[in-house]
Amino acid sequence: MTDIIDGAEMQARRRYLLTNLVRLGSLAAVLAGLAMARQVIPGPTMLGGAIALGGMLGFFFVPTLLVRRWKTQDGRVEK
Repeated sequence: MTDIIDGAEMQARRRYLLTNLVRLGSLAAVLAGLAMARQVIPGPTMLGGAIALGGMLGFFFVPTLLVRRWKTQDGRVEK
């Protein structure tokens, strides 16, 4: 019984860590894209804007999509 609890707890910890790493990576992309758009980092302004926009979308939507996928894998269907 404790093996199942420990396994479930480890899986929850891994998922929590992955969710936060996705958010941190997306935040880094937003900051890098804004720096490129403002010409702090050399590069095309439009590319910087696209990177910043992609980072924002990743920050807000990817963790939600991951949680939804994990719920369907665990057999808990969201309504």
